[in-house]
Amino acid sequence: MTEYNIRLEYQMPPTEESGELLVDTFATFHPASGPVGNGNIDVWLTIQGADAYDVSQLATGLASKVQRPLIALEVLPTTDFDLRNGLTPVPELISTDDAAEMLGVTRQAIDKQIKTGKLHGHRVGERTVVLARADVIAAAARKAAD
Repeated sequence: MTEYNIRLEYQMPPTEESGELLVDTFATFHPASGPVGNGNIDVWLTIQGADAYDVSQLATGLASKVQRPLIALEVLPTTDFDLRNGLTPVPELISTDDAAEMLGVTRQAIDKQIKTGKLHGHRVGERTVVLARADVIAAAARKAAD
């Protein structure tokens, strides 16, 4: 299953009431609504689906819940939506303890690898350090190759 972002644009003025109507109607799909430059309003939904065709079929059915003319329907995988909007994907993060377990070393060894630049850790708060899971997997592959 893939996550998709769906945009439904309705021919209706972008008022507080119309925005609330759209958000309430599609509440289970994490909606966000706002004005479109042409005087209409749109709503973005997040839906899981097998492919864009199946998701567009579901979106068409959902769109009929609003008794206003639908003038646009757009289906994008969430990763493409994020790229289009200049959003940087956040990698899956893990703790130093999890990294140590994955590499078969102590947490102190992970801290040392971070200090020497062999691994890249990011401080979150005063004492917590997280690492990108992909970086740790790559380090495990290098270790296995040695």
